[in-house]
Amino acid sequence: MKQKVTSSDVAKKAGVSQSTVSLVLSGKDNISEEVRKRVLQVAKDMGYSGRRSSNRKTSGKRKVGMLIDLSPPLPFIWSFERPILESIEKYLNEHDMSLVILPVKPDTGDDEIYTKIVSNQLTGIISMLYIKEKTFQKLRSIHIPVIVLMNDALQTQFPAILVDDFQGVFDGITYLVNRGHRKLVYIDYNRPDMPSTVIDRLYGFKKAVEHHNLNLPDSSLIRCSEPTIDELKEKLEKVFSKENPPTAIFAFDDYIGASIAFALQSLGISVPEKVSLISMGDVLDYSIPYIPQITTVRINTSIAGRMAGRLLFDIMEKNTDEPQILKVTPSLCERGSCRKIP
Repeated sequence: MKQKVTSSDVAKKAGVSQSTVSLVLSGKDNISEEVRKRVLQVAKDMGYSGRRSSNRKTSGKRKVGMLIDLSPPLPFIWSFERPILESIEKYLNEHDMSLVILPVKPDTGDDEIYTKIVSNQLTGIISMLYIKEKTFQKLRSIHIPVIVLMNDALQTQFPAILVDDFQGVFDGITYLVNRGHRKLVYIDYNRPDMPSTVIDRLYGFKKAVEHHNLNLPDSSLIRCSEPTIDELKEKLEKVFSKENPPTAIFAFDDYIGASIAFALQSLGISVPEKVSLISMGDVLDYSIPYIPQITTVRINTSIAGRMAGRLLFDIMEKNTDEPQILKVTPSLCERGSCRKIP
């Protein structure tokens, strides 16, 4: 007996997603003529009409792919990604969709990623920190929407869930000023993968300094090529050897914040007795005993995950992926690393 042809078979043969086959056969707009003709021809050749059997089970869920880079330079990144994943999966399950994890690396080829997505019959993609512009554009051409999560590099081209980095740093500096600190240092490091994040956080620092009328020298801005303890020790030693050293440090994120804490400790500078320390983030897992307890302007990763799931769901329902940016507002999480100056 000849096996019945399914929309999945048509999708594989035509090189498109299963949702694209459904859109074409249901006569929906926003499908390119080239794709429409190819799908219709393949369906005709395979004898597929698109009519569903009345006794077909409806338990099959739409599948959403999650691209996750398994080789980031940040060793603590999993504690940041895990609650995002859990929140996305919970939202998708509530809307009868399932999450498929697709591990990738920086050198994973565009064709390999594309093939994984199409062969798994995924109807949408959420990419965590990971950027593959060529692949994303190709997916868009076959109407598989892509949401970029926590990476601003393609925010003008694809829908994105980002952090309000400017406001986060501004609020962090305001917190320090309200605790009596007026001699501050801002430390960041090279992040070519997230240029706008670096700019927004630095701008937040500068605007907060201006807003609170802080008269800071040029040495209050420290840029590291890599957040190594040796480089930080060298730079911090110069700053703290001067007369009237800073009373507080704002770190770009708590990854470099932890390195700063270890560098200060090796220099005999205690936190918070000698200098207060605060950072953006919550990248670190603070339940681990050896992780320095740093006050952070916390990124609510659970909210970010739910926003990503909802945005993708809305795009899939409306069949549009016009670039739009949603931002998560960070909030303060005190852990005792910032003292109050009398």
